[in-house]
Amino acid sequence: MRSGLSQGISRSIQNPERKKRGSGESAWTDPEVLSPAADKLVNTHQVSEGGKLMRLEVNPISGTALPPGAPRPPRSMNEETVRVLLLEDSPSDALLIRETLGDSPGRFAVTHVERLAAAVEHLSRHEVDVILCDLGLPDAAGLEAAQGMRSAAPAQALIVMTRNNDEETAAEALRQGAQDYLIKGNISTYSILRSIRFAISRQRAQSDIELIRRRQLRLRDEFISNVSHELRSPLSAIHQFARILADEIPGALNEEQSQYTAIILKNAGQLAAMIDNLLEVTRIQAGKLTIRQQCMLPEKLVFDTVRSFQSAAELKGIRLCTELDVNLPPAYADPLRVRQVLENLLSNAVQFTPEGGTVLVRARLNPAAPAFLILEVSDTGCGIEPEVLQRVFERLAHAPKHDSAGRRGLGLGLYICRELVSRQGGNIWAESDFGKGATFRFTVPVYFPDDRHISVI
Repeated sequence: MRSGLSQGISRSIQNPERKKRGSGESAWTDPEVLSPAADKLVNTHQVSEGGKLMRLEVNPISGTALPPGAPRPPRSMNEETVRVLLLEDSPSDALLIRETLGDSPGRFAVTHVERLAAAVEHLSRHEVDVILCDLGLPDAAGLEAAQGMRSAAPAQALIVMTRNNDEETAAEALRQGAQDYLIKGNISTYSILRSIRFAISRQRAQSDIELIRRRQLRLRDEFISNVSHELRSPLSAIHQFARILADEIPGALNEEQSQYTAIILKNAGQLAAMIDNLLEVTRIQAGKLTIRQQCMLPEKLVFDTVRSFQSAAELKGIRLCTELDVNLPPAYADPLRVRQVLENLLSNAVQFTPEGGTVLVRARLNPAAPAFLILEVSDTGCGIEPEVLQRVFERLAHAPKHDSAGRRGLGLGLYICRELVSRQGGNIWAESDFGKGATFRFTVPVYFPDDRHISVI
């Protein structure tokens, strides 16, 4: 049987320094109490030993008794109240937690609710610092309670509370955004102070990291945008004067001069495409990419786009052809964006197809989903390796470099294609038999008379 001294230490016994509090409030010091220095603070308890009432100074964190006459460090002068929202449907568990917080060396303002709906309503009208959330509520069982709290208060620290056999559920709640968890039946002054300190500190650190990340992204995007715009003007001048030379307006060029001029034009075009891609990605990430969907004829767009690549294909000895279904319905898409996607896919196909190969552009109604058209670009080039194919639409993903492929880009083209297609309600995917070629397909919605012109951002 435990002695009276042990029983007195293990229980929450009266603390002379506690002030009388209103409903849901108890006393605690500022967050410094929850730092390692808090281990030096002491509480004075009244305990019974052999029927005699004694005063005992106890370290509230470690639970160990201090020798009589030991020096007591001063309490922090900068006190603040931590606002706690306690979501617990069991009155006895809620009372135990409130008493545990009341016996801790700190100041808490505890608001107790028993339903998820009541907690959401409270959060809509009041600020809190930390949420203690039971995972077994009448109106939200398991992870639904934690998800509801994280959705209602994404910027607040969240601690979930569970029974001994629910540790797997608690671990999943941590993966979904909770900062810590407590096991009912094992809640002590130390564990709840440690958990609250950790949860608040981690949430603040996460908020700071997210703020820094957003600031860095904004600065990066501004830098890319400014540099890209500054590069455009001199590059445009280079391209224009090279074109004047290539057209022999100042005078005739010999064969070597013509080759040099063609190289200038080719590389200036590649650099211009890279700058355009950088600006496009910046617009995508800033949420400033505008899609203007309207009724458009896919046949005309396909023919015009293919015609613009005819000369490049002939120079490489590549056969470029089209195959369109008869009576294709109009599409509901942005013609400029669809052409941009087709141009990117055609450029890659021509680039990676060797002399004597074939590039085919097709347009047809999707047999599996008649509300969509399928546009595809296939080639007989080198194909794409399986491990590369899985991430080919990711940003900065590069296709393997082959001797006949020429210069590689920034790895942004297919990422931009994916964004342009998905923002019009379509999908894009790729198939490849490595060494034999690749096929890229994307879908666009069919136009119906009740569709309206919209701008999707």
